[in-house]
Amino acid sequence: MTVQAIIAIWGAITGTLALCIQLTNYWRDRAIVGLNPIHQFAVDRKNPAGRLVFIIEVVNHGRRSIYLEDAGIEMPPPKNPPPGTWGHKSTLNIFPQNAGGSIHIGEGQKIRIIQDPFFPEFGKALGEKAICYVRDT
Repeated sequence: MTVQAIIAIWGAITGTLALCIQLTNYWRDRAIVGLNPIHQFAVDRKNPAGRLVFIIEVVNHGRRSIYLEDAGIEMPPPKNPPPGTWGHKSTLNIFPQNAGGSIHIGEGQKIRIIQDPFFPEFGKALGEKAICYVRDT
């Protein structure tokens, strides 16, 4: 076996390994967003009767950072809407898009978006089929 053949075989093996490693990194390199909706009943000195507080905990488990644009809750339309209405979904934007920018969430970072006080009509829907959502760029 000549020196050129050994170098060619070595180049083919290392090139193939490098391609496999790059493809694996490309497929893993994405943002994986985890949501944890939390609702709590808070009592303090200002409001001894208590109030409902809603928290959306957003965690970036991925390797790429994200920019959070919008977060909120979507309630399903009512089962028996009043006559003359369409029965659309109700949406509560906790972190609205037009609030002046976005929130940066880096690799492994966790943030909490808090709605205090939380509206009772949305609190009733949490046990139903309400959807917690975030939108990123």
